[in-house]
Order: sequence, then C-alpha cells, then structure tokens
Amino acid sequence: MQVGPGLAGVSGRLTRLQLLESILDPNRRTTRGFEGTVLFLEDGGVLAGRVLDEGEDSLRLQLSTGEIEDVPLDAIDERRADVSAMPSGLGELLERRDMRDLLAYLASL
Repeated sequence: MQVGPGLAGVSGRLTRLQLLESILDPNRRTTRGFEGTVLFLEDGGVLAGRVLDEGEDSLRLQLSTGEIEDVPLDAIDERRADVSAMPSGLGELLERRDMRDLLAYLASL
C-alpha cells in the first residue's frame, strides 16, 4: 500500500530546504494525490483515507488498512481534509547530526 510519493528522485523535485520543511511540518504541503480525506457520512459513520478516484456518483477511498471503499457521493454529509500520514514531531526526536544525515541521504536520491 502506497501512502506517500516514492523517494526515488526526490532531490530533483525538492530542495534541501523543502525536504527539511516536509520533515519538520508534514502538514504544510502535501503531494498531490496523497492528501488525506475524512468523510462524514449521512448514516453517522466516518471514513478516513486517501481518495483514489472520484466519479459522478461515487468515490474510491483507500483506508489506512489498505482496504478500498466505494462510497456513494450522496451518502457523504461532509468532507474535510485530514492530516498527513507522515508523523509530525520528527524534528524533536532527531539529533541535529541525524537530521543532517537524513537530509544528505534524501538529497542523494
């Protein structure tokens, strides 16, 4: 199950500063196609995941378990953006040296 963009070639897409920002504040910017979505359903249920595709009548939502739900659009009461699947707070957990090493590694990809 893919929950985020592949890291191959990430140094060609993002500068080191953007990589650092993505690590320190993963909810600041989310890669298109990997945004989290929360659906509040008419029946009181709640579903959260990543929208894989959306048609005229329904959407396909990939849940965190990897399951795919087909949800009729008329069953959705409200739709909201969800937080990134990337954990926040990594900047507080990593030593400066380890953060530099991580950035160097990502920049080499």
